[in-house]
Amino acid sequence: MDLFTQKELTQLLKEKNWENPTVRNIYYLIAVTGITFDDALGLTWKDVDFGGNFISLKDERKKMRLIPLNSVAVKLLKTLPGGAADPGQKVFDVLDYTGDEFYSALMDSGIPTEGRKLYPESVRASFIQILRDQGNSQEAIARVYGEF
Repeated sequence: MDLFTQKELTQLLKEKNWENPTVRNIYYLIAVTGITFDDALGLTWKDVDFGGNFISLKDERKKMRLIPLNSVAVKLLKTLPGGAADPGQKVFDVLDYTGDEFYSALMDSGIPTEGRKLYPESVRASFIQILRDQGNSQEAIARVYGEF
């Protein structure tokens, strides 16, 4: 699997490339928080703490993980419908998603793809690599984001 550069992630996530803004917002949140697609789909408003700037998620062992929210993630989440009105409501309401929209947005973005293996999972993997490039240790990354 190949990774996106930070510039390519910005290019991919431009709104004009996506037919469904909800799916774009899911990938945007993944790109700026490092959560998984499944975490994003299961995310409810009660999991989002704007005061503490984090998302609380349970891993497969039911252990709580606190995912930090940067200002970009907070801004994105605050633009989405829902929130305080119904804390149990899912942040993203996506009924059917096959991955086709990701590949369509990738083609529309103009990002070079020839000879590259870019998948939906490349978005999260790219976020993790950016953390490594910023000097974060594998151990520190794994404590917050799980093994990768």
